[in-house]
Amino acid sequence: MNLENNNRVIVVLGMHRSGTSAIARSLKALGVSLGNELFSAGFDNPKGFWEDKNCLEINNKLLEHLGSDYDQLAANWPAIKNDTIIEELTNKAIRTITQNLEKSGGIWGFKDPRTCRLLQFWKNVFSSTPCDASYIITLRNPLSVAASLAKRNQISAEKSHYLWLQHTLPAVAMTKGSRRVVVDYDLLMKSPLLQLQRIASALDLPIPDEDAPATIDYINHFIDQDLRHTLYDDVSLEANAHVPLDAINLYNLLKKISTDAIDIDSNDVTSTIADIEKRIQSCTPAFSYINFLEDSCRNFQKTIGDLNELVKQQHNELDFLNSQAMAKLKDPNFVNGINSLSNGINSLSLSQENLAKELGTHSSELATLLTGVQNISSELSATFDPNYIDSALQKQLQWIESGQNKLNELEKNLYARERDLSDLQKLHEQLTHKCHELGKNKHDLEFKVSEIYASTSWFVTKPMRFASRLISRSKRFLPYRTQKARPAQTVFNELPADFDETTYLSLNPDVAKPGINPTMHYLTHGQYEGRAYIAPKPNIISVKEFDESKDTILIVSHDASRTGAPILTLNILQTMREKHNVVALLLGPGNLQEAFSESANEVIYSPEVRNCAPMAAPIVREICSRHKFSFAIINSIESRAVLRGLALQSVPTVSLFHEFASYTRPRDAFLEAFLWSTQVVFSTNLTLENALAECPSVDKEPIEVIPQGICNVPKEIASAEVIELEQKRIRNIVRPDSLAEDCIVILGVGTVQLRKGVDLFLDCASKIASLVGINRCRFVWLGAGYNPNDDVSYSVYLADQIQRAGLQDCVVFGGETSEIDIAYQLSDIFILSSRLDPLPHVAMEAMAHTLPIVCFDKTTGIADFLKENGLEDSCVAKYLDVSDLALKIKPMVESDSYRAEVGKNCREVTIRSFQMKDYVSKLEQLGQKAKSLHEQQEKDRTTIMESGLFNTDFSIPSYFGHVQEETAVSIYMRSWATGIRQRKPYPGFHPGMYLERHGVSCTGADPFADYLRNGHPKGPWRAQVIEAQKDSNDIKAPRCRCAVHIHAYYPDLVKDILQRLEINNIKPDLFISVSSEAAKASVTSMLHRYRGRIVDVVVVPNRGRDIGPMLTAFGSRLVEDYDYIGHFHTKKSLDAGDAEMAAQWNSFILENLLGGQQGGRMMDQILSVMHADTDIGIVFPDDPNVVGWGENKPYADKLAAQLGLIKLNDSFNFPVGTMFWTRSTAFKNFVELGLKWEDYPTEPVGYDGSVLHALERLFGLMFTDNKTSLAVTYVPGITR
Repeated sequence: MNLENNNRVIVVLGMHRSGTSAIARSLKALGVSLGNELFSAGFDNPKGFWEDKNCLEINNKLLEHLGSDYDQLAANWPAIKNDTIIEELTNKAIRTITQNLEKSGGIWGFKDPRTCRLLQFWKNVFSSTPCDASYIITLRNPLSVAASLAKRNQISAEKSHYLWLQHTLPAVAMTKGSRRVVVDYDLLMKSPLLQLQRIASALDLPIPDEDAPATIDYINHFIDQDLRHTLYDDVSLEANAHVPLDAINLYNLLKKISTDAIDIDSNDVTSTIADIEKRIQSCTPAFSYINFLEDSCRNFQKTIGDLNELVKQQHNELDFLNSQAMAKLKDPNFVNGINSLSNGINSLSLSQENLAKELGTHSSELATLLTGVQNISSELSATFDPNYIDSALQKQLQWIESGQNKLNELEKNLYARERDLSDLQKLHEQLTHKCHELGKNKHDLEFKVSEIYASTSWFVTKPMRFASRLISRSKRFLPYRTQKARPAQTVFNELPADFDETTYLSLNPDVAKPGINPTMHYLTHGQYEGRAYIAPKPNIISVKEFDESKDTILIVSHDASRTGAPILTLNILQTMREKHNVVALLLGPGNLQEAFSESANEVIYSPEVRNCAPMAAPIVREICSRHKFSFAIINSIESRAVLRGLALQSVPTVSLFHEFASYTRPRDAFLEAFLWSTQVVFSTNLTLENALAECPSVDKEPIEVIPQGICNVPKEIASAEVIELEQKRIRNIVRPDSLAEDCIVILGVGTVQLRKGVDLFLDCASKIASLVGINRCRFVWLGAGYNPNDDVSYSVYLADQIQRAGLQDCVVFGGETSEIDIAYQLSDIFILSSRLDPLPHVAMEAMAHTLPIVCFDKTTGIADFLKENGLEDSCVAKYLDVSDLALKIKPMVESDSYRAEVGKNCREVTIRSFQMKDYVSKLEQLGQKAKSLHEQQEKDRTTIMESGLFNTDFSIPSYFGHVQEETAVSIYMRSWATGIRQRKPYPGFHPGMYLERHGVSCTGADPFADYLRNGHPKGPWRAQVIEAQKDSNDIKAPRCRCAVHIHAYYPDLVKDILQRLEINNIKPDLFISVSSEAAKASVTSMLHRYRGRIVDVVVVPNRGRDIGPMLTAFGSRLVEDYDYIGHFHTKKSLDAGDAEMAAQWNSFILENLLGGQQGGRMMDQILSVMHADTDIGIVFPDDPNVVGWGENKPYADKLAAQLGLIKLNDSFNFPVGTMFWTRSTAFKNFVELGLKWEDYPTEPVGYDGSVLHALERLFGLMFTDNKTSLAVTYVPGITR
């Protein structure tokens, strides 16, 4: 279909409810076709919407693709990046226009308010058709629009006004250069013929004849004053406090244009529109937050609906339980059953008494027989020969053994009857209390319902429920177009065809736990939570040709905003591009995207992966499949999500961190980043020290401190007129013409927030004014965020501070500016008042402009830089000491020459130190170093993988879920490369001990890989492993003197220990310590079933935790009377802050040392090994975590000499959790320390740093470095 260039499209633009339908209909009166595919009329537009269905569908899909909707506040899209969906919509739009033009004879019009915000898309379509586009811009008083939207859509007035701005501004700004006309809806209603003539004249259409049928039909039959429900005047608009000033100004401007009082294409109009656009654009974060609140409100409404449904369900359940309870009470069989069980229990109780009597009789007989044997032995020894005596005794012993067997059989029978009786009692209790339970359930449900009704949430959300009901009722009457829902997660009753369990688990690691079925989780929870199940794909937004002679590097930025880190990323990229092909990965939006596209060989935009490592992994994998990177530079802690994926794809990384760890969340953000980075660079020592304080386990070796260079900040794209206006504004703020020539301008720059210390800046202004006179200085702060009318968290207090200090005439806030250089040129002194600010670029820029700078010590890397360059006396005040800061500034104010000298010195050291090329050159060197380290790590990984020794189930924590072996090896190796969360690769080997006592063959080698390459050399780093046997019948329990000490601080956990003891054949003697008489009574009640000997249950002081009772209360008796000692305690570790972790840890230890479902008869097995190998002095579980001295070395040093330990190594094995089996002869040294109760710390004892924690570690060291050895246990499938 070929169209000629004289084809015309008339587009009606304007805000919803502003009269666009009436004006669209006017085109029909002017001979312009609107097509045949129109939406029918609705209750809110009874005379029709006059909207083309295809155009509306295109706009709706386009908004959905952009993540927005018709009523959602957002910045407009001046440039829409092309992709598959955009191409499809563009082609559909071209077809729609082409077909309508052909059918209408070359002139066609359409209207949809959404077009205002999508004009760039439609302008591209018009240029591709081709056709000539003209525009009618509809104007209506914002108050009338807000009233109509409130009635129809329940949209608040404030939101309506900003929506009005966001629709009207682009309608004017983006139609410049085209034929266009502004039509006031109220004037159209008043003088329809006049406005028809204006439209025709402006758009070069035939002037309508007032007697023409089409004109008469439009004026007399279509225009209906009754359909205009509100009519506000200009005075009402300007008096309304809810209307933004920009909306008032824009309306007044357009109203003048609609009466032809001024020309829409004049420079004044263009300038005004640009200023308003800039201010609205600056509100983007606020709009995003409003959208977030609205989404939260919708979720809240859903919660209310769920609560209503829950109440309904509970009412139904209550009715059901009532009927069930009544039926049970009336059922004679139920009552008879309870009576019958009671009789059976009484009968069993009588039978138990008879068995007990019979057992007592047999016990008496056995005692009599034993006495007889002794008498016979005495007589025979005197009268008969030894052979006869032996024979007689043998017969007697056989007879006794037969009696003993019979007694054991009776005892087992008695235990069986007791179990039956216990089971029947439990059943009886369950049935007896069934009615009570039903009644209680009824009561609980009634209580829950009353709680919901009485809750604050229910009360607070009452208006919302009422509104929700109104909305749901009103939606039944809305036409199709207004019922369109926001983009939402589709709910599936069956799995989506593209669902993959492996992908779902990789994207949702919290689901990847044993026992959680990914398919069922998605169907029952995941789809409702909006969880991803399809791996995201990288969005490539620009590609240039790659130079095959250069290597390729990856540079990652957390976004493309015009702020510090992205600007630095762009400068690094631009400098690196000289020697490398550069791929840029942007994890967020921003107005520097175009600059990145111009500078990089390829730009990839993937906002979904920021702060989400699981989502980043497939993106990184896809990118690495397309490029072979020499190394990657990851700028900012906010870009950390890609680090793990890059490490797993064998890409060396150099991470640049500028932020303070103390205010970065989540708290483990830096720890994770350190773990996966090959090399780390901090811009200041201050931020490095702060990070190491938060992450003390980190190895400092791969960390460098390199201050970044001064950046070339890209200029914002603006017309010469706009730039000139902004420069003029800054001049008037910083140094107005009325300012005295000798007045000193003191400048501060940054977002108005507490961290930037704006209050300290004002305090300093007050002190300087008192020192040199209030008229001597002018204090200027430039930066967004000062809004005392709305910001009640900070700005309002700053305004009050200015008022109370009398600084109104000498302090000014100038807002954000793109012309900061003008401010530097016109200022005399720069104050960096920040409480925490790593290495702010504005400070470097100010010094480069020869401005002397003053700042606080210990708050910024600039302070360290100034001190290193001999400028401390002039420029660095004591930490947050405003008086000292004012005293540093006073001589600069009083002496021009001194101020000039300090400024000159600041500039010289800045230019010398902050060179971008030098900075990038150092990063390149680190990249090559990272590449070398990574090559060694790849070699080590291959060695470990090929050995077949790495134990994933042991080395990787259970909370990781299923992990591939290659990934598990990478996690292990990164932990040893960085010192973070170090774990052992398999049971029995300690990499740290090998590294400390044997060493590695080459720098940077992994100790485990080096151990493998060296042929598994023997040494203390290898411990004997007692692995749980699958077949417990092979375990031969030795005859030995064995005791167990249990410290029962938590009596409720003793039962678990006793049950595990019962699994084993050996029944050790028990020594139990408790902290109170109540605990003693509780524990004693549990011991009547234990078949071993209970030696003592003792109440001890609450000192020394579990170690004190073992050494001080029972130590001597244990080492003198027994061969082997087991030490256990009821572990909860409440101070660790994680009850689940403590329970898992406790189960891990007990399964390893006593046995259980997976460990079997571990106690029998351990004692069997110790009995056979007399060198073993202690046995404990091989904890996969590597734990060192912590804060306990000083306490251990005091005890080491007494124990005969000459040297305390840094790496060692010990019973983490203080539970173990030990040989009494070896453990005697600890008892002989003679510790008394007062030697132990009083409670509460910290999680680390005490003599108790030192002893815990010495228990392992004692048997590593002395003649005796240690052994560790391992139960397959059990880790922590």
